[in-house]
Amino acid sequence: MRAHGFLSKATESGRAYLTGLFRRAHFLILPTREECFGIVLSEASAFGVPSLVTDVAGTSSAVTDGRNGKLFRVEQGAEDFARYVQGLLASEERYRALALSSYEEHASRLNWSTAGRRVRELLHEACAAA
Repeated sequence: MRAHGFLSKATESGRAYLTGLFRRAHFLILPTREECFGIVLSEASAFGVPSLVTDVAGTSSAVTDGRNGKLFRVEQGAEDFARYVQGLLASEERYRALALSSYEEHASRLNWSTAGRRVRELLHEACAAA
């Protein structure tokens, strides 16, 4: 695991660097204490990269346990993350299935087109009720 610091998607070189990281990654690990939603979790799914994240605030809106990653309790530590990774990597078939379902989560749910359609539906419902 390596920390890369801030990467700007405002530049072509930043986007290319981030894309390269996702293409080489096996997991996105985000042991956050606070997170509204975590766009990076959706981005990881777009590359078929499962996310390992603490279950705080909005992270469970982006990560579905066993579908595109794993939600950990805040009190769980690095050892728990490591045990999960070891167990998953012990079975290429299980890891591959999780990676594929991560991409499927992006394609079906975690993308701007789907979000836009949902917002439009909610606005139509609100206007119809008014």
